Amino acid sequence: MTSRPESCRETRLLALPEPRWAVFFASDPAHPLTNAAQAWLGRDASGRELPRPMVPRLPPRAIAALTAAPGHYGLHATLKPPFALKAGASPAALTQAARAFASAHAPFAIELEVGALGSFLALVPRAPCSAMEALAADAVREFEPFRRPESPEQRAARIRPGMPPRQLQYLEDWGYPYVFEDFRFHLTLTGSIQEHTLSDTARSVLDRLLGPLLAEPLPVTDVCLFHQPDRTAPFRLHSRYALAG
Repeated sequence: MTSRPESCRETRLLALPEPRWAVFFASDPAHPLTNAAQAWLGRDASGRELPRPMVPRLPPRAIAALTAAPGHYGLHATLKPPFALKAGASPAALTQAARAFASAHAPFAIELEVGALGSFLALVPRAPCSAMEALAADAVREFEPFRRPESPEQRAARIRPGMPPRQLQYLEDWGYPYVFEDFRFHLTLTGSIQEHTLSDTARSVLDRLLGPLLAEPLPVTDVCLFHQPDRTAPFRLHSRYALAG
């Protein structure tokens, strides 16, 4: 599940008024890395605006442009991609399922670094993390009963040229192509950057800003439900559940 920010190809779907939910990993709000990365994005998980960092070579206005897309979601890593509730499923049942899911999984830690994911910059694992891969795979499966299947138009908006048959099948079966072996854990830090010079500058700034906070593994102690009232609204933290398996 290379849980990528929704692309410009999908903007025609933004007018849909339906609320959506998602199961995300969002790091401890008290952790220094969380504070620094959220300041870079300009908002916290609740949607509260934060002052941008003052860094050389990138004024706050430039940082705001770089982070407009990930700022819509907040600092997070996708476990179960955003979905609308199917008929008969309720938010109360979803929260109960999230609590049970968290209680069945143990906390762990993950080593991260600033890296590129296609044209985006993100916090990515230094090495494969089987615990995170298993957590994401379980989330995809266990929250599937709550997901309303997307319309043919919505599925078509996610299809990209050259997408392999396996990802097309995942899109059909799970509503998202980047699941299971195609999952790539990441906390997105920028939108798509097409200019190499700007990408290099942003990466250098992020290395200086976040690098000292990445010396120790980041604890993974919770899973979170995020909610979006409609596709024009930002995602916000709804509830947090401690991993206790």
